[in-house]
Amino acid sequence: MANQKIKIYTRAGDKGKTYLANGKKISKDSPEITALGSIDELNASIGVAVSFIKEKGVVKLLQDVQKDLLNIGAEIGNSGQSAKNTSKLYPIDKDKIVELESFIDLFSKKIPEIQTFIVPTGKTEFALLNFSRTVCRRAERDLVSLNKKRKVNPNILAYTNRVSDLLFIVARYLNRGREKLWESG
Repeated sequence: MANQKIKIYTRAGDKGKTYLANGKKISKDSPEITALGSIDELNASIGVAVSFIKEKGVVKLLQDVQKDLLNIGAEIGNSGQSAKNTSKLYPIDKDKIVELESFIDLFSKKIPEIQTFIVPTGKTEFALLNFSRTVCRRAERDLVSLNKKRKVNPNILAYTNRVSDLLFIVARYLNRGREKLWESG
């Protein structure tokens, strides 16, 4: 049995149902699966952006966010339930939020202030991180919808909100303040 390969397909989802990590069978269009899909898409989009970024510190920061997104998915996939020590299993706590805020503040100091909207175009990294930011906003909305059905860890909601801010600021930092500013009319 140790040498037996696990098949990637199970056929369990062929009729629109799937299983959460805790074994609960649910519809593929449930709020849990919608939120999990958005978090997964966010993680993948950040991965694409990271593949174009040359600054090692930024890459490390974004890869840490990707790990946190996997932890968020694990908690959502377990219906918010976990082992006795949740903080060890899913380390999305207030410290993670504060850490993101410190990075947002750090990068904000390195770029010029803006007084208008920015057109999301320019360097590849800038455009991709802005795309990730919009995916993050959708994931955040999906988590809010899930929270109306069942309680979601409030740190996850806050963390996701900060991730979108971080993506915006890091994108601006990588673009070195050479954004195309929106002009009305």
